[in-house]
Amino acid sequence: MAYISVIIPCYNAASYIERCLDALQQQSFRDFEVILIDDCSKDDTADVINAYAKRSNLQLTLLCNEENAGPGVSRNRGIAASNGEYICFCDSDDWYDPDYLEQMVKASRNGEADMVLCNSRKVTATGKTDIILFSKKEGEVSARQILALGIDSLCNLMVRREVAVSVPLPALRNGEDMAVIPLMIMRCKTFGFVEKCIYNYLCRPGSLSLSASNGVTEALKRSFSHITEHQEPGFDREVEFIGMKNLVYGGLLNHFKAQKDPKPAKALMDQFEKQYPGWYQNPYRQELPLFKRVFLLFAKRRLFLPLRLMCRIHRLLTER
Repeated sequence: MAYISVIIPCYNAASYIERCLDALQQQSFRDFEVILIDDCSKDDTADVINAYAKRSNLQLTLLCNEENAGPGVSRNRGIAASNGEYICFCDSDDWYDPDYLEQMVKASRNGEADMVLCNSRKVTATGKTDIILFSKKEGEVSARQILALGIDSLCNLMVRREVAVSVPLPALRNGEDMAVIPLMIMRCKTFGFVEKCIYNYLCRPGSLSLSASNGVTEALKRSFSHITEHQEPGFDREVEFIGMKNLVYGGLLNHFKAQKDPKPAKALMDQFEKQYPGWYQNPYRQELPLFKRVFLLFAKRRLFLPLRLMCRIHRLLTER
């Protein structure tokens, strides 16, 4: 039985998966297994993985879905097949630093932590840009504090297997990470941190995670509904804050990048305020960057024209 199970969903990853596996081959921490799930790729992803397994000493397991089901379903299948005490995640076009697993294990304090968080770097065609997901935390921290950090990628965490099993990912094509991470955090009592950027996220133009569309906004709505339907008692203000970030900010940002019609934006805001009438007084709001605070103010006042301008600015700054 391996100490860590690394779960990798794959779809049309033939051009990237070897780099991902090479990084795992180079890990300084060796007590881990790798479970890959091919989601009915149209290229030769499975053949590339099988060929790699023959020349590698990694504990590799390849599962093949019978029909294309999306990353959430694929990860659930990988978790179910895992044997590790902890679960880590990696996307097929991304890769770990050589000490990723070693750093995560050290930060778990010999297995005391239920979850360990790390920072990542975004790798683009023009170079590398560090994305800081959290600042240094002194002493013990609570799940409430962790929820406020806004971790939105499973690849930036290592979680105890029983926690992952207790919170299956929803069958979403986008936003499945955001739907399940808060639920995992609510079920954890102790946390560890790696401030160093040790995960490499490939930012590809046209990728699903970057492409604005009506479907993405709908996925964000379903993602947040999944959280509210399964949240633990006592986390109402934290969940409200997650809605402010993921649904109000993220949903409206995506909406106005995809289209100009303000009616769906107004409907989103009306529904959110019906559910959370005092959302703008949320105590975590002041922790957001100025850009997001201004964005939320305009959303609160239904000032959709300046929101559209902010979305154009955001696109110019982040998608060039």
